[in-house]
Amino acid sequence: MGFQVLNLIPLKIRRVWGLLHIISYAVVKRPSVGLVRKFGEGVPAQLPSSSSHRVYDLGDITYAKAVHMKALQYLLYGVKMLIDNYPECAKSITILNAPFYFAWSFAVIKPILPFSVTQKMRIYGKDGWKESLLKDIDANDLPAYLGGKKTDPDGNPNCDTFIQHGEIVPKSYYRQNGGKRLVLEPYAEKLSVMPFSKEEITFEVKEANSSIGWEFEIKKGDIDFSLIFREEIPEDLEPVELIPKQRIDTSFEYEKGCFKCEKIGNYTMVFDNSYSWLHSKEVRYRAGIRNPKNNELFESARH
Repeated sequence: MGFQVLNLIPLKIRRVWGLLHIISYAVVKRPSVGLVRKFGEGVPAQLPSSSSHRVYDLGDITYAKAVHMKALQYLLYGVKMLIDNYPECAKSITILNAPFYFAWSFAVIKPILPFSVTQKMRIYGKDGWKESLLKDIDANDLPAYLGGKKTDPDGNPNCDTFIQHGEIVPKSYYRQNGGKRLVLEPYAEKLSVMPFSKEEITFEVKEANSSIGWEFEIKKGDIDFSLIFREEIPEDLEPVELIPKQRIDTSFEYEKGCFKCEKIGNYTMVFDNSYSWLHSKEVRYRAGIRNPKNNELFESARH
């Protein structure tokens, strides 16, 4: 029988703790390739998802990590991505060594879990899970540290040769604050966005396949950014959201992007601070339209 052990939760929580210092949430949400490691002798390369048993060990989760808002954001997005793309990826889901405060984190995730997933879940504290795993998985396939008989060739019960355990991200990988670059740029524009408000920068694209390019940074804090499109004719059409609203933090590096404008019309960058009650946001930016023929900038941003 094929067997799949994922030390996924401690791996994600511990690495997410480091990811908070490495990349922004917006970068995490960009399309990525997921890797699944399969274990056991004779397991086929394309193991049917319905025959996999998933084990999540929460033994290393501290209270601070379990309730950290940014870590929950990462986890919530990851769970939603799995459900949207792989709704039947497991025959059973066993969560072991769950601390009492795990209930608070689970309360955030549970509303997005379909019944077909929750009915497969079994949650245990420090006791009772070994017997449960052995009912589903043969002892010869189950690693010794999970109550089975399988070990590494040298007898290591943690089976490090075929299970990639979660590790803490080294601090040498953390992002470094190199200072604000666009503040020093003579051609960078300044934009102030008050609390409960938003500011728009609109481009009139007159030639199809032009490109809009931008780079910006916030002096302090974060801001919601999106790109919308309105056709010039007819004017009563609803705007189309080309880049969904996402919260951007430029504490460690400025945000840079571009978009190919396949249609003629008005393209609007939106800096939205309506979620903030007290703090205004100062944005330094450069943006413009590039010619599709020679890539030269022929119109700068207008606010």
